[in-house]
Amino acid sequence: MPLQVYLPPASPPAVQARASVPAANAVDAQADGVLGPDDFGPPPAPGTEVRLTTEPAGVVAHCDAMQTVMAKRGLKVIRKVVSQNAQYGVVWRADITTPGYSGPPFRMTCWRIPGHTDYSIFVRPLEMFDGSQSIHPLGP
Repeated sequence: MPLQVYLPPASPPAVQARASVPAANAVDAQADGVLGPDDFGPPPAPGTEVRLTTEPAGVVAHCDAMQTVMAKRGLKVIRKVVSQNAQYGVVWRADITTPGYSGPPFRMTCWRIPGHTDYSIFVRPLEMFDGSQSIHPLGP
């Protein structure tokens, strides 16, 4: 089950994690303006979104800071892509693995919540039990 994490703008951020399973969590997030009715953030794959090499909004710097936190926990970024999403603005996506774990990597998506100063991170596996929900690894 994917995990939604809400992060304040400080770097490195303190993390408050909420699983998206209980309805109360989604209701609270919707009441706070973080989620729409069935909105779990940007799509997991960038698709045709414009790829960015720079962005002055600070989203990449904040999300890149998470790499340091992840590295301390033994996680490794395989590839990352930064793109411009029409609804969510700058979106940072990374495929992440745990060295020594033979399972497939997972996708971390990071963005600034529209209309807020907070950031959100959504983590999901690339391979889902329902194969139609699986996503491809990030390409160059």
